[in-house]
Amino acid sequence: VAAIRLLDGRAYARANTDEHPEHWLLRFRLGVTATALIWGASALVLFPENLIEYQVFIGFALAGLAISVAVSYAVDLYSAMVFFTLVIAPFMLRMFMSLDDFALTIALSMVWFLSFVFVGMRRANVYLRDNISLRLDANRRTQVLQNSAARFRQMFERPLTPMLLIDPAVGQVVEANAATSRFYGSSMQQMRNQEMAAIVSASHAPTTNHDVA
Repeated sequence: VAAIRLLDGRAYARANTDEHPEHWLLRFRLGVTATALIWGASALVLFPENLIEYQVFIGFALAGLAISVAVSYAVDLYSAMVFFTLVIAPFMLRMFMSLDDFALTIALSMVWFLSFVFVGMRRANVYLRDNISLRLDANRRTQVLQNSAARFRQMFERPLTPMLLIDPAVGQVVEANAATSRFYGSSMQQMRNQEMAAIVSASHAPTTNHDVA
């Protein structure tokens, strides 16, 4: 099962996962279910009848495995709950069937433990999903800003008409296009951070009216 899931994960990495996401989610959940069933079966196959210390050891081992893996699956609440339940439930059932006072105490304690874990997984799921949504939204906003900046750069640099960006607070040139550099006979580096009056007075440009942005 582990080998199949590894190959499936590699197939997911190579595929265009934007297409048919439900298909990939179903395959992931099937893998989670198969893994949980195998681990849960250990409570039935390896369960020692009369050795309570080994029974407790198996219970703690399965509980530790279940909670650690389930937390990593918390982004998909269905997978997290299915894995935890299928790993722990067979052990709890076996303890209930033993009809021993100590075993029943362990089983009831694990039921209590199970309820707390479910609440924790639910909270982790909400936190992770909100965090992912915020990150995806930030990525979309960043992409929109990058596209807008690229379009502005094309509109600013391509025209043959001189264009300047001036900081109104200080009256200095922030950026200039190539047409402005040719018009005033100064490089863009020379004009940057200079006041407009200084650029005009230092240039040999014809004294004609022109637009300045």
